[in-house]
Amino acid sequence: MKRMHSTKPRGMRRVSAAPQFDIPKELRDFFSRLPAVVYKCGPPPSFATIFVSCNIHEQFGYSPEEFYADPLFWTNHIHENERHSIVSRLASIGEANALSYEYRFLRRDGAYVWLHDEVSVLHDKASRNIGLIGSWFDITEYKRLEAMRAGQTQILDFLVKRRSLEESFVQIVQMLESQSDDMVCSILRFDPMTQSLRHGAAPSLPDEYNRLIDGVKIGPAVGSCGTAAYRRERVVVTDIETDPLWRKSCRSRH
Repeated sequence: MKRMHSTKPRGMRRVSAAPQFDIPKELRDFFSRLPAVVYKCGPPPSFATIFVSCNIHEQFGYSPEEFYADPLFWTNHIHENERHSIVSRLASIGEANALSYEYRFLRRDGAYVWLHDEVSVLHDKASRNIGLIGSWFDITEYKRLEAMRAGQTQILDFLVKRRSLEESFVQIVQMLESQSDDMVCSILRFDPMTQSLRHGAAPSLPDEYNRLIDGVKIGPAVGSCGTAAYRRERVVVTDIETDPLWRKSCRSRH
């Protein structure tokens, strides 16, 4: 599952769509029940996948055969922000006996998960690298909690240092957005005197949008936020193009 190059090296044969060594059925069944995905790779420079446990499908949506058939399958599914550094570390593994790293990996459903990759290097009697064995462990939830704790610490630090309310709002929004690459958050303040919403913080939204939303009156069908403030309860909208809460004047403002 470790790949050295972004293009297929000259003379590299296509990897067979079947495991390259035998594992007893009892051991395969044991691997399939582990919380981690277990794998074995061949020697450099290709590090072609020889075996990957079948729980890869349950955890990431792919079949073992997809790894066997495509020498670049693992590399191409690493998040682009981490791909170069991960491949570079693997290329310089040298005479090391072990290596561990963390990176984001693309699941079949299009979401990225954080993986902890623990690698052991196999050597022959002449100390030559003849392959790798390792395991993937999904640490997405740990990363989320880690980011949440770090964000909470920063917010408390802001409050202790008596930073402005606007700065604290921005810190809260950035902490929430760090939980997901696709999340965009905002904070609006309710003005009871005018029964309207005022801009609080939305660092990832366009300035034009923030100007339009600032001062919008709340009501029974005023988008998601205006309706939530009017009802004094959470409002969830899955599609603003079709939801009736977004059909009136607020839609033109949002």
